[in-house]
Amino acid sequence: MKFFPEALVPDPDKKINKFDKLLINKVIEELLKHDTNLRLIKQEYLMDLNSQNCTEIIQCNFEKGIFKYYIEFCKLSSYGKKDFNDDPCTFKILNTHALSINSIKDDNSIEFMNMQNKLIDETKKFCGLKINIHSSEEGKRSKLLGQEAFAVGSKDTIYGQSELTIRVDESALKHLDLYKDWIIKKLVKNSIR
Repeated sequence: MKFFPEALVPDPDKKINKFDKLLINKVIEELLKHDTNLRLIKQEYLMDLNSQNCTEIIQCNFEKGIFKYYIEFCKLSSYGKKDFNDDPCTFKILNTHALSINSIKDDNSIEFMNMQNKLIDETKKFCGLKINIHSSEEGKRSKLLGQEAFAVGSKDTIYGQSELTIRVDESALKHLDLYKDWIIKKLVKNSIR
């Protein structure tokens, strides 16, 4: 639970940091390597957004033939899990956070699930990146192709824990290919319809 009003003590985890940019740039680089017909047109850094958990987004605009895509990487931060409970996508931040620090590796066991729930309940702060993929064609409205989210470590010196931050960040980096592959599947599925 946070004790200070955010107007007095801003949440540093609502800002996209160097590690977040590294993850985003790795994903974009891999997308462009994978599909040479995909062109990055513009990358925008949107700040001071008026959203409860997200105040900064990096939006990447792409073109491929007649299709235009934009992929948003939204930085999310919440004290406790309540802000993520209602959204199935952002709830993945809680799960990937717990997965990265869970000492029980047998993910089919009851002990593993109990530990996951315990870690989620005991964590004071969750941070992550939410990926939104949108597509549009000439003369048509844009549509959401998919959403995904994963945890990154907290850089908050009050609520963050450096050992946990390192483990969560290492896990995000280790699993980054999963998110790149997910984006590729969404783009391919959209372009062959």
